Amino acid sequence: MVVVKSSNHFAAAFSKVAAEIHYLDSFGPFPHDPTTVTYRRLRRPIAPLDPDPWA
Repeated sequence: MVVVKSSNHFAAAFSKVAAEIHYLDSFGPFPHDPTTVTYRRLRRPIAPLDPDPWA
């Protein structure tokens, strides 16, 4: 097991040698899933929060 403190840039290199990659939410300053954040001043639509922001 290798634990990496990173958001995503490690995946390209490790995907070649790892059988699985698991993402964990460590409840830090920003969650792994941005759709769970309560945005107050965000202009909508915007990717990746809305299904098709350019429609």
